[in-house]
Amino acid sequence: MADKRHTEKWIEEVLDSSRGMSRAQPEAGLYERVQGRLAQPAARPGMLGGRRWVAAAALLLAVNTASVVFYAERSRAVAENKAGNPFAAALQTTTYNY
Repeated sequence: MADKRHTEKWIEEVLDSSRGMSRAQPEAGLYERVQGRLAQPAARPGMLGGRRWVAAAALLLAVNTASVVFYAERSRAVAENKAGNPFAAALQTTTYNY
């Protein structure tokens, strides 16, 4: 019971501490500026323009094409190396014992 009275007394003290305070006043013209910004159409910050999407797609296509060409050339070179010289495969798998 004493705890409840202590809590109520504390609440009254806290509420009394705010007496005599005045409300915060916004600076002049703040309401008009906020209303002006709300009236403007919102821009989507995360969206890319159409040209940027096309450039990104072209870059992705170029990188993929280059990797396929590189892989095909590399595979052809390895196949020619094995077929052209039968000792090349044996030389590439040599282990050195030091």
